[in-house]
This record gives sequence, structure tokens and C-alpha cells, in this order.
Amino acid sequence: MKTALYCLVLAFALAASGKDERPVLRTVADAQSALQSDDGLERRFILSGTVVSRGKKPANRTERHVILRDTTGYGIIRCSNAKCPPPGSLADISGKVDVGKYGERILRAEDAAVIGTGTVPPPVDVSFDQMISGKVDYQSIRTTGFVVDVFPDEIDPRYEFIILRSDDKMLPAGIFLEGSDRTHLRNLIDAKVRVTGTCLPSSGGYRSGLDILLDIADPSSIEILSPPPASIFDAPPLANDRRTSPRQVVGLGRRRVDGIVIAAWRGDRFMMNCNDGRNVIVTLSQKSELPAVGDRVRAVGFPGTDQRQPVECKGEKVRPHGPASQGGTAAGPEGSPAA
Repeated sequence: MKTALYCLVLAFALAASGKDERPVLRTVADAQSALQSDDGLERRFILSGTVVSRGKKPANRTERHVILRDTTGYGIIRCSNAKCPPPGSLADISGKVDVGKYGERILRAEDAAVIGTGTVPPPVDVSFDQMISGKVDYQSIRTTGFVVDVFPDEIDPRYEFIILRSDDKMLPAGIFLEGSDRTHLRNLIDAKVRVTGTCLPSSGGYRSGLDILLDIADPSSIEILSPPPASIFDAPPLANDRRTSPRQVVGLGRRRVDGIVIAAWRGDRFMMNCNDGRNVIVTLSQKSELPAVGDRVRAVGFPGTDQRQPVECKGEKVRPHGPASQGGTAAGPEGSPAA
């Protein structure tokens, strides 16, 4: 509270005096540091560097971002659409440390001028761990993983999320597809892909829950290394092994479970008693008809876990698998499974 109050008082005092005697920030590294500094608010900056990339304009804003690179590193700058230099240009950008729409600190450009042509470095091949470490923030990178899920952004429907998996790590990626067909993206589920994009750390806003996001420029930046199986129902069975750790479960990839539906609720969840005797909860992540209690089905998806064993399957598809049972367990009170 004291820090926030100090920053507010300092910003008010500087605005009232009409001048800011603090040194102008002239490197990307210094400007990035000012975002975390107690007295960084309202600091002026004049930066020169190469525009590495430029973001698409979100639906609810009149501005976008550019990634600027100089000899000290990479940084992200918010600018109006009229003042965003194109990628590959050598540019002078001036502005101040400001507060964004969601209270986050940002570098906001007030003026920009293209002064030449810069050199954009090629993408760097990295692992998920390297991205998580923060060592490649704002850089153009290339990484490999399996597509686990594809779904639209609830806030901006022009934005599509792609969830990638590598071993026991998950990585959210996003792609802007205004007016484009999304079917080809959903057909990538379970394919092994090589993806090129910009590594964006969270800077607040409505995606502040994401530690990092791989921002993909266009569909051509997604290379299929191995296609998904012809039928997802041919996935390996989910082994009944209580010694499997939660981390190992995340790394399993797509699995199948067979059994009888003993409860169904909420329109997208059901519990099945598997052929090996255990109970597994299936949550349908894609549009699929909810099976009825007593149906014998095969569910395919990506397993989740509690503290002891795999107990939930993020099911993509369900199909009948053998004759239905004559009995079954009805749904419990208030849409929950019966005890």
C-alpha cells in the first residue's frame, strides 16, 4: 500500500510541476526495469532498435504492441495503430511508462519514426523449459509438441488457443484468425507439430492467468511433423496403475477408457465404471452427445489426476462400445453423481 501510494503521489507531483527531471530511459533493458521499479511510473523513454514483430489489434482496443530489440535485449511497447512501425524496420520510439487498462504497467508510445531497415534475428529453437525460464521473453522462437486441445478465446472470438504438450509440460499458444476457417486447427489435435511464434510473458490484462503465451503469426507457422492417428479411438488404454505420479499422468498423452456409464450430470460430465473395476469421471471438452446411464461406451481424451491416481479424462469423443447394461446408477442430487 505504501509503495502504491508513493508512486501515485510522485506521479501527481510530476504532473503538477510540468516537468520530470529523472533521466530519460534510452535502452530497452532500462525501460523494462522501470516497469518493476517503485518510481518507474511516468518515466520518459526514447528507444532506438529493430521492430522484431507487431501484434494484431485486439477487438476491444484501439492499439496494438510491437516488440523492439536493441543491444540490451527485447521489450514490448504499446502503441496506437497509426504509430506502430512495421516489422523489420529500424525505428525511434518515444513515450512513457504508463498504466494499462487492467492496472498493469506498460511502455506506451507517444511517437514513432522509421529511420531505416533493421535485421530481424531468425527464430531460436527452444524447449518448453527454456520458455518457462524467462530467458527467451519477447523473442521469436520455435518449439515442438503435441496438440492437446484447440478452442476459441471467450473474450475475442477471432483469437484461437492451441494447447501444446511436451513430456509433462503444457504450453498455451494463440493465433489470430479473423474471418478464417478453424476446422484445420481442430484437426491438428494429437498431431506432433513444430510451431514458430513470439514468446510473450504475462503482463497483466485479461490473460494475466497465463505465465507465458506463444503468439503465432499465421497458420503457415505451424508445421505438422506427424499427423494425428486415423481414428482417435485407437489410442492406448489408460493403465490402472496407482503408482503413476501426477506429473507422469500429464505426460501420458491421449488414452482411452472402456466401461459402463453409472452417472451423468451437468450436460458434459459422466462417471463410468471401467472394465478393470475403477471409476473414472469423463468431462467432454468438445461437443459430443452425453451418454445415458447404463450405456457401455469407450471415451477418449487426456487424463487428469487427483493426489493418488488417474481419475478424470478430458474426453474429446465418446462412442458406444458393446451392449448396454440393464442397470445403472442414476444421477445424484443437484446434478452430482450418487454416492
